[in-house]
Amino acid sequence: MTYRLIIVDDEEHIREGLCDLVNWDSLGFQVIAKLEDGKQALEWLQKTDVDVILTDINMTFISGLELAKYVYEQYPATKVVLISGFKEFEFAKQAIAYNVVNYLLKPTKLSQIVSVFQELKLKLDKEKEDRERIAMVMKQNNELLPTIRKQLFHDLSTGRLIDQQEAENLLRLTGVHATTQNNRCALLRLSCLLAEAQQEDPNEHIPAEAIENLVKSEHDGVLYIPLNWSSGQLYIFALDLQADRDGGAFREAVLVHMRTAAARLASLLSVEAAGGIVRDFDHLNAMMQASQTHHPIQDNLLEHNPTEISIRDLPYLADLHKQFHTFVHAGNFSVLPDLYDQLLNAFIQESMPEHVAKNMLIELFSSICGKLNELGSPIGKITDKPFRYEAILRMNGYPHLLEWGCALLKEIADYMEARSSSEPSVVQKAKEYVHLQFDKDISLESAASYVYLSADYFGRIFKQHTGSSFTDYVTETRIHKAMQYLQDPQYKIYEIGDLVGYKNTKYFFKLFKKLTGYTPTEYRRKSAGTEL
Repeated sequence: MTYRLIIVDDEEHIREGLCDLVNWDSLGFQVIAKLEDGKQALEWLQKTDVDVILTDINMTFISGLELAKYVYEQYPATKVVLISGFKEFEFAKQAIAYNVVNYLLKPTKLSQIVSVFQELKLKLDKEKEDRERIAMVMKQNNELLPTIRKQLFHDLSTGRLIDQQEAENLLRLTGVHATTQNNRCALLRLSCLLAEAQQEDPNEHIPAEAIENLVKSEHDGVLYIPLNWSSGQLYIFALDLQADRDGGAFREAVLVHMRTAAARLASLLSVEAAGGIVRDFDHLNAMMQASQTHHPIQDNLLEHNPTEISIRDLPYLADLHKQFHTFVHAGNFSVLPDLYDQLLNAFIQESMPEHVAKNMLIELFSSICGKLNELGSPIGKITDKPFRYEAILRMNGYPHLLEWGCALLKEIADYMEARSSSEPSVVQKAKEYVHLQFDKDISLESAASYVYLSADYFGRIFKQHTGSSFTDYVTETRIHKAMQYLQDPQYKIYEIGDLVGYKNTKYFFKLFKKLTGYTPTEYRRKSAGTEL
């Protein structure tokens, strides 16, 4: 790399001598101008890129120090080397203030000039390398920006990110002009189906990537970030970039955008879509606080419409809905048919709109399908036919929904019970060990030793046949036992943690809340029929 150099000195023989006596090419520099005053140098800088200026200090119109000051303020990347017969310390101090890279005294030795410019060449090379590296990093960051943003909002919506300062830093990093305290946000769901004519073709699939590209945008002051797909449903994070907009105006802007997106999907991709708000928050902090007790993206995924009744306003329905999720998460399918029957009958008694129930059923069966996949028993394997959520949308009337759901859940429960009975003896033995020793210190290693297997191999076998890690199974067993103890008033709440193997009461309370959605006190009141 050759760098561009200008020489500035009001003595011609010095200008020419510096140009001719030094082999600038060998040092990596090209003399592009020889000027007699700082004023000429300023004019040259304004029309030509210059890497280095070698200048005398004492000149008629604009001195070398004045030139250095101008370069420091206007062209900070340009390097200045001063040369002068003056030895005054004051000049040296000013030169340092103006970031001059070196200071040569007249008469100057050739070897000293060579040494100074060899060192300067290395400095320029390193700065060039650093600029190129930074440019590459910025290019990579720009390419990764959509991915980083997606991860940020996914972590916010699933409770993985709850630290306010970290969230603020990530917002700045990803170029999002919002704060955790001032900007509204919402989780959206876009349910997509292929047009009816295409559903019979097994080769036709929902064009997920194209849909994400269509939805991903900033529109009317709202930033839309697609998060993830689940069984034909795209979950989207919406962030209001207008901090002063009220909640009603924000929701209206979002719903208008979702309707527009649905219309475009129908016309461009032959995809039938319906979108709505799962849940909205006054600011990101509110979402982060909510995520400490539950994951908003896994919460009640009903479309939001201010004119509709929400099950959140009906405690009995909300409780049944929460219980359903708790049992699905625990892999306890045997209770689901009866719970489903209670839930649908509650919808009927409350005269809930049928489409609200269908939305909830799509969400519940999405959760069931996810758990079955996790357990290695996809629903298609159980029913011998693919499960399509559009079937729920096409059903007519609560009786049909009730009959269909109960029959399907009974089939799933029977299958999983039969599969459980065929578990390897080591898994059954390990489960017995947990049920006998749940109040003691149980570890993967102790259970593996009990069944005469290595810990690693036992862990893999247990997960393969139960769908849960051994540690999760122990936790679920203990919490289930705690729920039984809580129904008996003779046990003090603070004692129950110790009875099920938790010496740290605070940790026990945290786990209980995480798995059941209630604190132990709330659960006892609920099971006793006392109002919370």
